[in-house]
Amino acid sequence: MVKRRCAKPEKSGPVRADRARAARFYNPRTMQGTLLAGHDARSFLRRHWQKHPLLARRALPQYENMMTREELFALSMRDDIPSRLVVRHGRRWEVAHGPFSRRTLAQLPGRGWTLLVQGVNQVLPRAQALLLEFAFIPYARLDDVMVSYAPPGGGVGPHFDSYDVFLLQIAGARRWRVSRQRDLELVAGAPLKLLRRFRAGHAWTLAPGDMLYLPPHVAHDGIAVGECLTASIGFRAPAAQELAARFLEYLQERLALHAQYRDPGLRPAVHPAQIGEDMLRQAARMLEGIEWKAFDPGITDGSNPRLQGGDYTESMLRDGGIPTSLFIEPNLDQIKAAHKVGATYVELHTGRYANAKRSKEEDEEFDALTQAAKLAYKFGLGVNAGHGLNYKNVRRMLRIAEIVEYNIGHSIVARAILVGLEQAVREMKELLQ
Repeated sequence: MVKRRCAKPEKSGPVRADRARAARFYNPRTMQGTLLAGHDARSFLRRHWQKHPLLARRALPQYENMMTREELFALSMRDDIPSRLVVRHGRRWEVAHGPFSRRTLAQLPGRGWTLLVQGVNQVLPRAQALLLEFAFIPYARLDDVMVSYAPPGGGVGPHFDSYDVFLLQIAGARRWRVSRQRDLELVAGAPLKLLRRFRAGHAWTLAPGDMLYLPPHVAHDGIAVGECLTASIGFRAPAAQELAARFLEYLQERLALHAQYRDPGLRPAVHPAQIGEDMLRQAARMLEGIEWKAFDPGITDGSNPRLQGGDYTESMLRDGGIPTSLFIEPNLDQIKAAHKVGATYVELHTGRYANAKRSKEEDEEFDALTQAAKLAYKFGLGVNAGHGLNYKNVRRMLRIAEIVEYNIGHSIVARAILVGLEQAVREMKELLQ
């Protein structure tokens, strides 16, 4: 229901025993019946997994009343189990993180809130057994069982998850509204990832034992009809950026590169604060000692190794609803790449233009900025520019009609030393207008 990103408590002995029993007796070829609404595992994965929602009535009746409200409240008071409290006040939402005191829980209103406890399968053997009902999915993809309690009207608002989820009703009833809408824009400034515009396409009321499967990025909103308990069986689905970050941490612990930076042919620096092209080339050559393979990552002295980052910007935008601006050189290939990965804006680096020493050099850089801005605008990207701009060189930049925003800081602060910040900002605004 709510995206998982919290640490999990340590596993207990009974949980490990349940996992062992499931591994011994589970057979995906015989998996069928009410759990997946008449589908066996193969059929479900082919027809529904990451494709279409599926409602299964009386899917897992043996887990009705798997736990009580009092047991869930007790777990939320522990400091080793992640928990959250979501309260709605009209159109305003509040989120608090546990552990919670008895007094806090006792003072909650009679409707309009939800208590969520993650990693219940780590401390409750029956919840671990529930998780292993889904062992037709590899263990590496299984995440945890989160259980939520809500009084009448309780919920966490319309949202979407970036991972697959099975929603099992344990006690009471919850009304689910679901939409395949493509508009996943979020409410700005909200403490939850709430959809700004939610248009329900289907609605179902789930009774104890009923289960609803939702693929990633399917908008949904669940509201308690009366007091109810709902289990959310979630799956790990790391974004490319997250996977790359963890992989780089893995490499950091195992790197064994022996080269050292050397520059015996160094010449006097004209711009000592600048990292020159020779320095960048040598750094790149040193890093070419990194090599990895999909099934056997390691470090070698190979001559053609690469660490490739995926096109993760688009998934970041889709998952988080975050407008993204890429700070790039005024290069047409860079513009095309920014468009390909789904950026919202580009900020053109104006450093070469600002630092040009000759008129011809400035003209060439200005032409490059102009062409880059036109192509970005053609692709539908917002165009910003900045770096090294001041009260003199920004005048020419105003000829590029596609640029809508300039990021200028250093020259304004420097000017402010003489005339004050208010006057310095006013002068720059007058130039830009």
